[in-house]
Amino acid sequence: MMLMKKINMLLCTAVSALFLGGCEENEDLGGSFAETQLTVKSANVIFSAAAGSGTIVVSETEGAISAVSDQTWCKVSVANNTVAVNIDANNSISGRTALITLKADSKENHVPVTQAGAVLTLATTTVDVDGKEGQAKISFEADITVSSITSPDNWITGFVEGQELTLQFQANPSYSESRTGQVSLHLANGTMYDRIMTVTQNKNYFTYEELEYKHFLGEYTMSYSTSYSSVTASRSTTVTLVQAVEGETYYLEGLLSDADEALGNIVVGFVNDDNGKGITLNGQIIFQRENGNDFWLVPLSKVNTSSRSTTYGMRGNVGRDGKIIFTMEDNGRWASVIAGLILRNYAGSTYTNVNGKDGQAYYCYPVLVKKLTT
Repeated sequence: MMLMKKINMLLCTAVSALFLGGCEENEDLGGSFAETQLTVKSANVIFSAAAGSGTIVVSETEGAISAVSDQTWCKVSVANNTVAVNIDANNSISGRTALITLKADSKENHVPVTQAGAVLTLATTTVDVDGKEGQAKISFEADITVSSITSPDNWITGFVEGQELTLQFQANPSYSESRTGQVSLHLANGTMYDRIMTVTQNKNYFTYEELEYKHFLGEYTMSYSTSYSSVTASRSTTVTLVQAVEGETYYLEGLLSDADEALGNIVVGFVNDDNGKGITLNGQIIFQRENGNDFWLVPLSKVNTSSRSTTYGMRGNVGRDGKIIFTMEDNGRWASVIAGLILRNYAGSTYTNVNGKDGQAYYCYPVLVKKLTT
């Protein structure tokens, strides 16, 4: 029994000695770490992309504190136990980090400074604009200064005021095709921001107010019916209005055969009166043949009566939306509604119908739609 008590006492003594020895070693390590690290009480060094300033406060020291930044965009200065941190604006969309090394009393510490990348949020990056000359305004939010905009497309210019872009556009010279351009943004330091805007300008169009004699010149698709009793446009051909007397009349080319067109012209009138803007196409003698026969464009009524008259005819007004479409209708000067016109050769009171270039003599209920190729 006495032997067992002695063994137990020896074991307890050994365990106690081992435990106490371990505690003393940990205290030594902890004391060594504390002695080499400079204590930072607070650090305000997380920044947005804009230029800014912050501070690092260090515990009181016996000696002077030194601070060094490893990045030129992050500048430091020391006053007592406070380190002032001043950063330049970040003009990149990528964030960045600087490391400030603090030293005093043979101790040091390292404080990371982080700055976010530039943020610029546009209300839209795609702009659709009218075919006419004009402008569009786009708002944005940014923590950097946008100073200007540029475009490789000379029809786009603009400027910046505050946090709003004003894009200015020249009129689209094409009346048949839209066009696309690009706009780049520039920062106050002259660097280009990699945010690109796409501008789509619709094809141009004519406003009713601006339409003049010259706008009606050009090529048209003329659809028509070959029957006075039907308004169905069963055929079409290409015709052209060319200048006759400027501001007053045109020649309608493409309807007559080449041989007949070499001898005379179909005259079309230009009108701009209280009833609108458009063209008139009346009955007329196109030319006189060598044998004395007259070649006519004869008005034809809806009840199949015709008359060798230059008084009766058709008129087509352009639509108020500016589309150059002429729907030719009775001009109201004949008791019976005029359905169209006939190419006809007269020998006295006897006549024969003559086919035009497209093989037809009857052109009823004509509609002319201008081909806008520019």
